[in-house]
Amino acid sequence: MQRNFSIDIVKTFAALLVICIHTGYPSVVGDYVVAFCRVAVPLFLLVSGYYYQNVIAKKKITVYYKKVLGLTFFSSIFYFIVSDKKLDYLITFRWDKMLIFNFPIAGDHLWYLFSLINVLVILSICYKIRDRLFYLIPFLFIGNYILSFFPKFWLYRNFLFTSLPYFLLGMYIYKHNKSIFVLCKKKTLVYFFVIGLILQCLEVFLYKYWGLIYVRDHYLMTSLLSIMIFSYALVVKTQKENVLSVIGKKYSAYIYILHIFILSCYHQFMNFWGNNGNYISYVKPLIIFISTLLVSFMILQTYNLSKRCYTSIKKLYVSA
Repeated sequence: MQRNFSIDIVKTFAALLVICIHTGYPSVVGDYVVAFCRVAVPLFLLVSGYYYQNVIAKKKITVYYKKVLGLTFFSSIFYFIVSDKKLDYLITFRWDKMLIFNFPIAGDHLWYLFSLINVLVILSICYKIRDRLFYLIPFLFIGNYILSFFPKFWLYRNFLFTSLPYFLLGMYIYKHNKSIFVLCKKKTLVYFFVIGLILQCLEVFLYKYWGLIYVRDHYLMTSLLSIMIFSYALVVKTQKENVLSVIGKKYSAYIYILHIFILSCYHQFMNFWGNNGNYISYVKPLIIFISTLLVSFMILQTYNLSKRCYTSIKKLYVSA
């Protein structure tokens, strides 16, 4: 399959939106901006599900599983250390919540990785009936929306009601993309996106007006907006690599993992200088994004350098 760099650009866009969720956004439109940014995780899941079909076709499932497990393991250790947690915390930790509701050991945003592991386990167990799982998608989305009215967000922000339906939807789109997108035009997708955006603003307004929970991980229109953005990337199908696609392809996962740590460092820096930073709060997501990207770049460069050095030393040892 020839790589569609538009999907990598979507991953870059999703990484920025995740950061915007955690930094927040000022002014009266802040709640509406953050509500739209909730498409970030669904976009990551749609991309993961879409490429998973390709992973199956190339018989690289084991490699993919090792990558997800490795990212989850090392990122959990990293946040366990920087959060200054003690080893006895592992004794009192609710392991059942981690398995059922994807509560991470450390780093709340890592729930995504834990939920992804659960999804992969389900797909491995149900490998003979993967296509039949597609019928679950609408019911899981309905369950997600109903549970979003309860204050305990982890009831729906988990592998079952968030990660699984979007991942399956990505798989379904990959399998039927020719028949689906022969009917989709770029203008039509843009129109639906604009309509969905307007309806989501109305949704947030009504939640506020009726005194309902309006700060949530998932809105009724989140699914529509996510699908329209992802579909547009598939229709546009950029086949020439650029800066944004490189960021999405190589660094988006690391930006997702590291941005909370960088955000914490940013807050410490601002507090040290006694600067409330109100005037730069509008660009704070971009500042954190660029900072995290630079840190991710340095970490990967260091890792690749050490890997090359190890390979060179090993070759010298063998030849000697």
